[in-house]
Amino acid sequence: VLKEKMPAGVVEPVLSEFFEIAGIVRNGNTSAVIPNAQVTILELQRTATSDDQGRFTFANLDADNYTLRAAATGFITADTPIVVPAAVLNAYDVNLLP
Repeated sequence: VLKEKMPAGVVEPVLSEFFEIAGIVRNGNTSAVIPNAQVTILELQRTATSDDQGRFTFANLDADNYTLRAAATGFITADTPIVVPAAVLNAYDVNLLP
């Protein structure tokens, strides 16, 4: 396969793919959602706060393995290894135990 050369002065586009992940923080005993939980991707030192429905999101992530840490008042902090992108539904949901 022959590749066409780009004209002088034209920069060849670089293909990069970023991912967004989302999840829900829940009480591991009751399945109730936990608002205002702090969810951190440890390797990137990026933190999100869960909303009133326990949801959190992170955008612009490279495909990689990460550790998701979830913490909320009255609950035991939990570290969960994750893979981006995920192969299964709800891969980023977190259950915290009181």
